[in-house]
This record gives sequence, C-alpha cells and structure tokens, in this order.
Amino acid sequence: MDLRARLQDAARFVSLYGTTPPRADADEERVARAAERLATRVRGLALDGLVVYDVQDETGRTPVPRPFPFLPTIDPRAYSRRLRDLTGLPTITYKCVADMTEAGWTPWLTETRRDYGVDHLSLVGLPS
Repeated sequence: MDLRARLQDAARFVSLYGTTPPRADADEERVARAAERLATRVRGLALDGLVVYDVQDETGRTPVPRPFPFLPTIDPRAYSRRLRDLTGLPTITYKCVADMTEAGWTPWLTETRRDYGVDHLSLVGLPS
C-alpha cells in the first residue's frame, strides 16, 4: 500500500518521522553526512514515511526575542529527495506558500515534481 492510500485509510495508523533540512550554509559533505545519519537512525523503525519541514523565520509570531538567530535551511525538496533515495521511504515535504505569487506557483509545482520527484506536499501559510 502506498503512502497516499495509507493516509486516506481512516482505519490505519500512519507512522511518520519528521526532520528539518540542514542549514543553508552547510557544504555538500555536511548535508550528505546529516542525511546518512538520519537514514541509519530510522532504518530499524516501522515507518510509513518521512516529513521534511520548511523552516521559516517566525519573528512576527511573538514579541519575545528568539533565544538564537534564525538560520535558513537548504531547500526541503532537495533534502526530501536525498532522504527518499537513501531510505526508500516516501517523503512529505512542507512548503510555506505565504510568500509565493500566483505566477510563481505553477512553475514551482512543475519543478517540484520534475526536478525533485516530490509526490506529497503539505502546504502551510503564515505562522501568525
């Protein structure tokens, strides 16, 4: 049974493991090492898939200062593809669409499927 069918089956429990992509300033070696460590960590788990989050700066969410600065991450689509290839598990990729224009939406979707092979998306809006 594929992930889509599992998610649509209300009688089935779906087990997902969530992660964030490495920081945008990480070199290829560091990204590869992080992905390999995660693949090793989840290898023995009975998972239906992985979730890769799209981390956003949410300073507008609260007036309380962040305890550490926001650091952007690599494209979650690229990390999803890498994890899927390493683990054989399907991935769900989060994407914050609040800053996307209508004109940019269709090309982004086309690129997501064509260049990254992403089949499952979770689209989110603004944090506040």
